[in-house]
Amino acid sequence: MTPKAIELSRQLANELARPDPKLVVEPGLYQRGELQYHRIAGHNFSSLKWVDRSLKHYRYRLTNPPETKLWMHRGTAAHTAALEPDRFLSDYAMFTGKTRRGKAWDAFVAENPGKQILKRDEYLLAMAVRDAVRADELAGAYLRDGFPEVTIVWLDKETGLLCRCRADWLAKGDYLVDLKGSGDIRPRWFGRTGGRLMYHAQAAFYHDGYEAVTGRAPSCRLLAVEPTGPHDVVVYRVLDEHLDAGRQRYREWLVAVAEAERTNRWPGISRGFEQDFQLPPWEVEDENELESLGLEI
Repeated sequence: MTPKAIELSRQLANELARPDPKLVVEPGLYQRGELQYHRIAGHNFSSLKWVDRSLKHYRYRLTNPPETKLWMHRGTAAHTAALEPDRFLSDYAMFTGKTRRGKAWDAFVAENPGKQILKRDEYLLAMAVRDAVRADELAGAYLRDGFPEVTIVWLDKETGLLCRCRADWLAKGDYLVDLKGSGDIRPRWFGRTGGRLMYHAQAAFYHDGYEAVTGRAPSCRLLAVEPTGPHDVVVYRVLDEHLDAGRQRYREWLVAVAEAERTNRWPGISRGFEQDFQLPPWEVEDENELESLGLEI
């Protein structure tokens, strides 16, 4: 057996030992519909980033994903409308009633089996986001030639872990495009949001997975769109220096997970040590600062 086949066999054995086994597939690129993404074995970014809190939280999230909130459904609808407008029209239906209950609601659900149902304002919002993104000269250019929801599966060489991700859009010319909604898409504020949500680490994870499979280094773009009017759009380039910083973060997490799997030790935030209670700076008086202001203390 080749080293890759041996590694895949090891991953398969580990997955089959779990109560809900995952599907182990060969490393590669897979278009939407070829695989059920959430059934594929491998470490993905949305779970991996929990290591930033602790390995205990990461392990818990593997079998206890966060509850899907209503706003998440709205975000998914906007994503689908912007990236796959034809699928949005076939997979979603607009309910014009006032509430998601009662006879009118039940009848509408029965009339639209298998469809995602949105209220009128939610449906129109998704359509507005679609129109804004596709009409934007810069953002629309990336969406004219490419593929939505491309799954990337690869083996991480350093740790031997099987990894997976799903890019929002793979554009011609090796561009990995990610659609992000944000209340403020001005560079300074969107950068703060992206730093807090680790967009740079996510981009690095996707970038390295794509390069591992294809041998080509992609360019990463973030399409930032306002979820409220006027639904302005900005295309952000993810610079190499930010990819490097993000790569350092996610690689620390991968190495920690590999070690935890080897030792079967999944420490929490304290890592077994007592911690010093900390107050924010504004709650602690600085005597030197007070003296400089000429105040008596």
